[in-house]
Amino acid sequence: MRLTALVQLSLLPLLAMCGGTDATAPAPPPTRGALAITINGLPAGTSGDVAITGPNGYTHHSTATETLLTLGPGTYSIAASAVTSPTVIYEPTPTSQTAAVAAGGTASATVTYAAPPSSRSTTDRLDAVTGPQVHVVYVLASDGTDRHLDTEGTLRNTVGSWETWLSGQTGGRTLRLDTYQGALDITFVQLARSNATMTSYGAYVRDTIEKDLTALGLVVSSKIYAVYYDGGSTFACGGGAWPPALPGRVGALYLQGTPPGAPPCNTNAFAVSPTGPPRYLEFSMIHELMHTLGFVSTAAPHFTAGSLPWAPSTLDLGQDDYYNPAGLPNGVLNLATSSYLTP
Repeated sequence: MRLTALVQLSLLPLLAMCGGTDATAPAPPPTRGALAITINGLPAGTSGDVAITGPNGYTHHSTATETLLTLGPGTYSIAASAVTSPTVIYEPTPTSQTAAVAAGGTASATVTYAAPPSSRSTTDRLDAVTGPQVHVVYVLASDGTDRHLDTEGTLRNTVGSWETWLSGQTGGRTLRLDTYQGALDITFVQLARSNATMTSYGAYVRDTIEKDLTALGLVVSSKIYAVYYDGGSTFACGGGAWPPALPGRVGALYLQGTPPGAPPCNTNAFAVSPTGPPRYLEFSMIHELMHTLGFVSTAAPHFTAGSLPWAPSTLDLGQDDYYNPAGLPNGVLNLATSSYLTP
């Protein structure tokens, strides 16, 4: 009896080791994974457009940054499409990519949106700078031929050229330009009036353009407007306001103008680069913008009604009519003190 009891007692540890639930048993291996989608570069309130497809017919559409859970292992395709907000097109990079989701792991994919500076806009986009500035507008008649001068680089070249020339004349000062994301902000406008109707206004093409831009809500008091009208005029190749005698905020070139006794305006070529030498069209736009700023004032010593002093290759020859950093006599408007000129 004693021997039997000892044997029974010796077996108890073995029974304890072999019996009951084993708390240290390994968990079953994961069978699902995750995919983190990051979407950036879009303004607040604008949704992305990203389609995800994967194994076993999986599909999902992402509009913002998110993590997709409980995905089956395998390769997932991510395709991003452009979005518009409200008139600016944001392009994605990359447009397509793949991500390998492993069981128990989290794969990642990033889509970055950006609005090309050269994208067309029918609005004045968010200003990158503050203060009085020059906003550039490309305008067509209702039946005008769209040469895409606002997006293919021509207007950026010509504006850069006359700014480079002005900088050389003023020791580095230029007209403050309206920019967006580091590039010249250009608005595209197609008028409701035909080219024939616009041409019929004779000397009042500029006035009509300003009237129509104002009606569209595109003219504000803190800006003047360099308008490139790709349409006709039988009066001149351009025109500008001249406050206070002729109030306004628009200086315009008529790129298809046919003024009497002069070559057609479209025989003049634009500058070929932002730092290229200015030509007729560059000097013409500077001329019209100066008028729109009120130059030359009637108190200028060389002012003659109907013939304002202007030497295209030199900013104020003699520096006594409209530009002198040292100052001009009282009553003579001085570009050097204009709030539109950079410090």
